[in-house]
Amino acid sequence: MIRITGENWRRMAKCATIPRTNNFFPVGRQSPKIALQACSTCAVRAKCLQYALENEIEHGIWGGKTESQRRRMKKRK
Repeated sequence: MIRITGENWRRMAKCATIPRTNNFFPVGRQSPKIALQACSTCAVRAKCLQYALENEIEHGIWGGKTESQRRRMKKRK
């Protein structure tokens, strides 16, 4: 098991190896497919999602969830 402390998870994130131009911050009707595929096999996906929710990040793909998916998760809590 990998021990994750502080912000170390960011260096282990799969997205760290993918150009971020619009892949993780899709504009308009641009598909988030590339980002979601990367997230699906990322070892730190849960930590990333937790970070986005705790810090109320509204834009982009975080932890394998789109902006609207995170908003729905937040409403359910």
